[in-house]
Amino acid sequence: PPPAPPAPPGGAGPAGPATNGAAADHIQPFPLNSLVEHAAWGVGTVLRYEDDTLTVLFETAGYKTLATPVVIEKQLLTPSPPA
Repeated sequence: PPPAPPAPPGGAGPAGPATNGAAADHIQPFPLNSLVEHAAWGVGTVLRYEDDTLTVLFETAGYKTLATPVVIEKQLLTPSPPA
């Protein structure tokens, strides 16, 4: 496996599969402005990451702020191909 990325400033460990602690706020499972799909809310655009949350603008459900670790653990979002 490739070596782990260097630790970010502030002493936190490298972001990885960790879902709690200081490293969790660096997890970005989807690129900004990418399309994702939620089972109930449909297709949305990833707008931003802040701390351990991500904000998605869904076409029908509007803005939703989700806990990034929960999104990963429960697989709440999947990449959506461009329309």
